[in-house]
Parts: sequence; structure tokens; C-alpha cells
Amino acid sequence: MSSIQELRKLAGISPRLPNLQESRERCGVLTEAKLPTFMAKRTELLAHLKKEGWAVVDGLKVPHATSPDKQSRLWFKTQAVLMSHGVKHALGDARSMWSDIRTMTVEDFMKAVHRWSQVSYEPRESAETPAWSDAYPHVEEGDLAEADEAMTATDFKTALDGMLRSKVGDRHVRVKIDNSFGSTTVYVDFINLEKSVVPGPNFGAEGENNRILLDVDGFKGEQPAGKVKVEVRKSAIPREYKLRAKAAAPAKIAAYIADFLGKVVKEVKPNYTHTKPGA
Repeated sequence: MSSIQELRKLAGISPRLPNLQESRERCGVLTEAKLPTFMAKRTELLAHLKKEGWAVVDGLKVPHATSPDKQSRLWFKTQAVLMSHGVKHALGDARSMWSDIRTMTVEDFMKAVHRWSQVSYEPRESAETPAWSDAYPHVEEGDLAEADEAMTATDFKTALDGMLRSKVGDRHVRVKIDNSFGSTTVYVDFINLEKSVVPGPNFGAEGENNRILLDVDGFKGEQPAGKVKVEVRKSAIPREYKLRAKAAAPAKIAAYIADFLGKVVKEVKPNYTHTKPGA
């Protein structure tokens, strides 16, 4: 027992119990009492977006902010933020990003906005994706899928593009590398719609109803990575086709993704909610 505790005991003073609220504050835990209101946080975020060049329309029941390139729009509901992509924006096409923005700093919010806007669907480059044999002339596809060698993000994209070409057929898929905020993520954006029926690139709600978005993390710029991890960011297909998170060598992850999407193409019919095939 410390000398202070002994003196308190001799004086007949009960030992002072630690205060949970004080302990949480000392540890830097953001308590409910310290959180700003949703209205205050929304005002702060809209002001920052305006400084960043976003077109902010306030004073509405659901205020919104449109990115400088007009491809992304954030919708600020009472206690949630939604994002829509494309040339035309409608609240009905937007998807929820956060349920509690009060816990986010402005910096974290902008990082998340950037990541979400980067995965919006864009038309593929006009140049043909390099063939598998062009990228790895000395290795057969089946052998590379089992390789443990390290890969850069660019090598991984090339390998995955080559695998997907024979797996997804006429479905929409795009692999994109994002090197923002000191980290490298490879996005795999798959839309289970036939190109002959819905050519794209803007799909609206119908695209969201058929979308699978995967994140592959573990790369650092163009440094070779020996192990990466794939996870599902969002999926609109039946739950029995959910991809399990997995960490392994890049080539194995590429094969894992290609096999999964190939299975989806074979077994999951497109959910045409707005388009009538053959019409």
C-alpha cells in the first residue's frame, strides 16, 4: 500500500476508486460524451469539401457535394453518408459509406472518400490487356498460379488480367491499382452483367445490384510483395458465393480470384433490374 493510501486510511477516508471516464480519456478513447453532433460533423465535412473544390449544395433535406470531376457525389443524410458514381447522380443509386461519421477525422474521411471514388467503374483502356504469354513468356499459366515468387502490383494486375480473360467471358471486370496515401491497393471491380445487354460504362443501380468489389492489400508501391491478402469490400450476389478472405503469394491470390469470378459467371445469372434483355 502506498503512503498516500495509508494516510487516507488513517484519516478515515475511503480509498479513491479510479474513474472510468477519466481512464478512458487518458487512453485517448473517444467517448459518446466527447463526440460532436451529426449536424456539427456534417457542417465541418461540407466546409472542407468546399475548400477542396467540391460543389456543395447545402440547405436541402439531403445536402450533397459533387467532386470536381463530377464523377462522385456524397449525400449527407441525417446520420449517414452515401456515395453515387457516374455522370448522372440520384440518391436512389447511392450506397452507404458510413453509419457514424462523428468518429472520423476530416483526414480519415477524405482518405475514405478517395478510396471509394477510385473504385467507381470506368471504361477499360482502349489498349488490349497484355496476354499472359507476353508478361510471363517462360511460364505456363497453371504453373504461375502455383508460384510463390514475389510480385509487384503491376505484375499482379497483368497476371490477373490474363487469368480473367478466359474466366469471365462477356462480363464487365476491371483491375485497378491505387497508390494513394502511402499505401497500394489493387481493386477488382466485377459487374455481373453481359456486355452485349448492358455495355456500360455507367450502370447506376443495376450495376450495384450485380457488383462484386474486392480489395487486394499487401503491396508497397512497385516493390515486390511475397504475400498479399484479398477481401470482399462489397458484394450484391447471393451469400453462398461470398469470397472468403485469404492471404497467400500474389500468383495464388490471382488464381483464387479468377476461379471465384469464373464460378460466379457460370452459376449466377445477371440480375437485370432495369434492363430487359432482348428488348
